[in-house]
Amino acid sequence: MLYELNFNEVEAIKAKVSFDDILILDYIFKNHNKFISKVSNGEKYYWLDYDEMLENLLILNIKKDTLYRKLKKLCRNKILKHTVLRDNGAYSFYGFTEIFYRIFDVKNNNNSKNNHSEKSPNISMDKNTNSLDNSFSSSDNLQNSWDSTP
Repeated sequence: MLYELNFNEVEAIKAKVSFDDILILDYIFKNHNKFISKVSNGEKYYWLDYDEMLENLLILNIKKDTLYRKLKKLCRNKILKHTVLRDNGAYSFYGFTEIFYRIFDVKNNNNSKNNHSEKSPNISMDKNTNSLDNSFSSSDNLQNSWDSTP
C-alpha cells in the first residue's frame, strides 16, 4: 500500500505526538467522511471502528487495546475529543479539536517548510551526461527511465 502523509511538523511536535500517533490521526483525517457521525452538543463526532483501523494500519502492529490507549492519550493531549453516545449500547465517538486542525492544516500552510508531504522520487537517466536526474514528483508521475546501453 502506498501511503502519503501531509502534516505540520511544528504543530505535531508542540502537541507531543509520536509518528504512530500521526499515522492514526492521518487515517482519521483522510477517512472521517466515511465514518458514522453524530452531532452532540453542537459538535460533530465520528465513530471509529477499531478493528477496521487496525486492518488498514497494519504497519502499527498493535492490538485493539493499544489503539484505544493511544486514542485516549490523544484526547488527554486535547488533539481529539471523546464522547460516549448511547443507542442500544454505548459507543465511543471522537471529534476534532483546534490542535488537530493545526496539525493537518494543509490549506493555510502549503508553503511552510515544516509541512511534510512524502513523495516518490522521479529518477531518470540523462543520456547526454550518463548522470541521474533525481527530482521529486507525485507518485502519479513516477517515471523510471534507465538507459540500458553501457
